[in-house]
Amino acid sequence: YETECLDKLFNANLNPELNLELTDIWGQTLAHHAIISSNNTGCLKRLITTNINFNTQDHDGNAPIHCAISLYHTNPEYFDILIEAHLKN
Repeated sequence: YETECLDKLFNANLNPELNLELTDIWGQTLAHHAIISSNNTGCLKRLITTNINFNTQDHDGNAPIHCAISLYHTNPEYFDILIEAHLKN
């Protein structure tokens, strides 16, 4: 379901300059939330296909990779996906 929502957002073309770097009050981006709030690795994989910056740090200095590391015991696949994407770039 969550991947479907992202696909609709990206394919809507309502705003061709969709700002994927918008942050919430904690400085977290869509990339942070894809890891923290989702139990669906498909969302993270879908975000990797965009131009989103996975190095953006929140107000505590945490980048999405830090979130993936802190949740590694719950779902190690998030960390593996981010590392694989980083190695491809």
